[in-house]
Amino acid sequence: MPVSAVQLQRVLAILADEDQLKVTVKGAGYGGVVAGVTTTIGGLIAGPAGLLVGGALGGVLAYANAGDFKPVSQVVKEMNAHERQLLYNAMRDIVDNLAIEDYVALLAFLNGGAGLLIRQQLMERMSTFLRDQMRLQMAA
Repeated sequence: MPVSAVQLQRVLAILADEDQLKVTVKGAGYGGVVAGVTTTIGGLIAGPAGLLVGGALGGVLAYANAGDFKPVSQVVKEMNAHERQLLYNAMRDIVDNLAIEDYVALLAFLNGGAGLLIRQQLMERMSTFLRDQMRLQMAA
């Protein structure tokens, strides 16, 4: 029997902690809108110098309202059963081919030589899932 959705959730949370993956709590789009609006207003009022001042002011305002970052492991741990199943389904083609039935063995495998490629695939797939399905933005 392959690794279950709950076991995979545990493994992904641990790997996300090890890789220090984070998502933004508030959307970065809001900061872009603030910076764009203040730059435009500054440009309309004072021309090129206003663009500079408006852009700087907008950048400061956007930074101040940027929100916090949340560890991906926390997001994964807080998933409800439906979201956990969706994540599992997104990872199924990678995990089902492994002959590992225990999440501890899977974690050990993913931290070893042969499992590093699979680990990379899981992390990329999880990032895509969080971005596309949960509408979260990964922090740099």
